[in-house]
Amino acid sequence: MRLHRHAALLTAAIVLCLPLIACRADTRDVAVDRYDVAIVVLPDGALEIRETVALRALAPDAQFVRDIPRDRVDQISELVAAVDAGAVGGSSQHLQVDVPGARVVRSRLENGRAETLTIRYHLSGALEAQGPRGLLRWSALPTRRPYSVAASRISVSAPPAAIFTAGPLINDGRTPASRDARGLMAELSSIDAAQLVVVSGEIDLGGTQVVEPEWQVNGVQAWRLMPAFLAGGACLIVIAIGVLVMIRLHLVNSGLAEVGQLAVRKGLGQTGCVAIALAILTAATVRLLLSHLGIWPMAMPVGLAVMGALFIRAAGRLRR
Repeated sequence: MRLHRHAALLTAAIVLCLPLIACRADTRDVAVDRYDVAIVVLPDGALEIRETVALRALAPDAQFVRDIPRDRVDQISELVAAVDAGAVGGSSQHLQVDVPGARVVRSRLENGRAETLTIRYHLSGALEAQGPRGLLRWSALPTRRPYSVAASRISVSAPPAAIFTAGPLINDGRTPASRDARGLMAELSSIDAAQLVVVSGEIDLGGTQVVEPEWQVNGVQAWRLMPAFLAGGACLIVIAIGVLVMIRLHLVNSGLAEVGQLAVRKGLGQTGCVAIALAILTAATVRLLLSHLGIWPMAMPVGLAVMGALFIRAAGRLRR
C-alpha cells in the first residue's frame, strides 16, 4: 500500500512536469530547397519578419512545422501564412496557424509536389536594451531543425532614421555577408541541419531610446534571486537528510535491529522515489525561474508540497 502511494506521488510529479518536456509533432519527410528570411527593424524597435520556404514532399503525408521562438520576445502577433499564390491569412485546409502557440503547420503535403510556404509575423520587445540602443539577436533559420537547407537569402534592414552602430553580422561575422550601417544581405548554400544562422547587431533608432523588454527585466530579477533560491534548496536537502538520520537512530535505539534495518531499507526505497520526484520538480522550477520570472512560482508550491509530504511521513514514523 505504501509503495502504491509513493508510486502515485511520483506519477503525479511527472504528469505535472509533462508540459515542460512534452514533444509535439515535428517536420517530417520534407526537403527544403530554399529558405529566405527578411528581417525589418521598425521605428519603435519591433521586428517584422517574413519567411519564404520552398518545400518538397519526400513521402506521402509529409509535414512541415515552424515553431517561432518565444524566449527573447515579449509578444508575437500578426502571425499569418499562405501556400503558393494563396491569400496570406490564418488557418485553412492542411494549413494550421496557431497564433497563441506561435506555430505554423503545413500538413498532408502531396508526395513529390513542390510548393512555397510564406510566413509573416511581428515581434514586440525583440531588441535587448543596451543603454539608449538595442541589441538584435535572432536565429534566422529554425534551430534544431531535422532538415538541411539547399539555399537561403538572409536580409536585415533598419528604419530610415536608424543605423547599425555594430554589425549587423551573421554568426558573429563567421558567415560572409554584404553589409553596411543600414543592414545586410547574404546568400547561403548547403546549410546543414545542425548549422545555426544567427543575425546580430547593435542598432541606434535615431533618437528613440530602446525600452527594456519584459523578458530582459525578468531575466535580471531571476539572476538576483538565484542565490536565495539555491540556498533554500540546499536547506531543504539538509533538513531531509537530518530527518532520515533521526529515523534511523530512533529505530536502532529502540532495540529493533532487524525490524529497523528492514524499515530503513524500505524507507530509503520510498525516499528514492520521492528524491526522483524532487529532482524533476527542481529542474522544472529552475528552468521556469530562468526563462520567465512570472511563471516559476507555479512550480514552487508543488515542490514544497512534495517535500512536506516527505516530512509528514517521517514525523509519523518518529511518533511510532
